[in-house]
Amino acid sequence: MTSQDDRCQICQRSTVVELICTMVFQVWGSSSKELACWHVCADCFPHFEETVLSFYRHA
Repeated sequence: MTSQDDRCQICQRSTVVELICTMVFQVWGSSSKELACWHVCADCFPHFEETVLSFYRHA
């Protein structure tokens, strides 16, 4: 049985194959950053930057 922690954080369906960590702004407009990590499956991995990181860049 697959636990919730083993699920992709983007699609919530597939089993995780990668853990991606990057520095993101803590609060919009803030200059301080924190490390954020996502569990991502093989299907979502190619689209990770456009679906997740672009959200942080445009906010």
